[in-house]
Amino acid sequence: MHAEICLNAIEALRTRTFDHHGRQLNASIRRTSEGFNGDDAYALTLQNKMPYTLRQTILPALKENLWSFANALNSFKLAESAPKPWYEAFLDILVEMDDLAEQADIAVISIWDKHQHDTKCEDKNTNIEHLTRFRAQNTEDLMWNVMRGISGSFSTYAVVFTSFNLLKQPRSEYVPTTVLPKRPVPPDCFARIANRLTCEIDRVINWLQKPLLDVSKADWQGQIKLMDEIWLLLQTPIRFKGDRYYDSPREPESEPEDDTTISQSAVNFASAAIPVIQLCRIYFNKLSRPINSAHLIFVSPSMEMGIDRLKLLLKYTQPVNDLMETFKYTITRWPTRHREGVTVMVNFIAGFSRCSNILKQYWDALLDSHDPRVDQDLIFEARQWLDTWTALFLTATRRTMDATGHRYSWPPKFQDNVTAEDIRIKHANEDVLMED
Repeated sequence: MHAEICLNAIEALRTRTFDHHGRQLNASIRRTSEGFNGDDAYALTLQNKMPYTLRQTILPALKENLWSFANALNSFKLAESAPKPWYEAFLDILVEMDDLAEQADIAVISIWDKHQHDTKCEDKNTNIEHLTRFRAQNTEDLMWNVMRGISGSFSTYAVVFTSFNLLKQPRSEYVPTTVLPKRPVPPDCFARIANRLTCEIDRVINWLQKPLLDVSKADWQGQIKLMDEIWLLLQTPIRFKGDRYYDSPREPESEPEDDTTISQSAVNFASAAIPVIQLCRIYFNKLSRPINSAHLIFVSPSMEMGIDRLKLLLKYTQPVNDLMETFKYTITRWPTRHREGVTVMVNFIAGFSRCSNILKQYWDALLDSHDPRVDQDLIFEARQWLDTWTALFLTATRRTMDATGHRYSWPPKFQDNVTAEDIRIKHANEDVLMED
């Protein structure tokens, strides 16, 4: 009887953890139906205590409980001499784990909820933490890995528990007699499972301990991967879909342009876009550089970027990343017109301009503070780097726009005497300097 109750409890826990992702998706759908907007604008004011609760309370307790569970199974022989006390203690562990799994469920589902400040009592609760969209999404993904790992482990536990031959017959649909282990369970089996699960939990805890700037840098590094993908794509010949790519202007009486001319115009555009992608990568790499190197966002206590400004910068860098996807399809998938390629370039300029303005405002605020601890030389170097990058970027985007076969008066050409190859060399030099 005790064995059947415990096995049913194991199966219930397996089901709860397995269904975690489904409940998470249902909550996301419900928020959307209620008008929830989980974009970066929403994330500007997103803060709650869920990261703290997971990191400090739920996950450490879950780790301890998993080891208690493993140790209890290792001491199973005690059930032969004192079955009732052993089963009661074992069932208590299962009940506690079920409670912790439920708490983890609620915390993850609530991670998108904004903390409601009490106007009568000003909140000074240090447990309330800021979140970004990337921090919340990655927390969801990491917790799903934990829950999936627990679910799989409990399937194994059910098999092993049944193999102890305390049941007259296996009652679990997940434990048919054909899968019962035919050899003795290794002594370290439960410890290895618990160790693997606690490693997954530690990954979540370590992630939730990261300062918001480190989280932002991880987000920017992820965006660099897409830029690398596009850069590699542009290094090889592109097979364009459709007979027409650009809507080159024609006189009504003129002979139609042949496909070779149209195709060459598309190839010219793709080739000219390579420096643009390189410069985009340089910008994001500069933002996400490690602490021990020159950077645009400083980390000393007197020069830190405020959380509100940092989240605003994240809000503006995300659309640039979205543009990368648009650009990728523009050059490889759509039989597009030249205006669409030019529009992407213009949007790139606008997007990076918004990001750079946030950086300039941040540096100006540091200088205006008149704090003697502010290193003005670092700010001067960062501003000089940004001015140089901006001139190169505007030159590269202008060349890409001109490669469509049309001529534009904007953006201005800062370096008319510089060839496309010179720009590539300068980009490479900047990239090397960033790695110093």
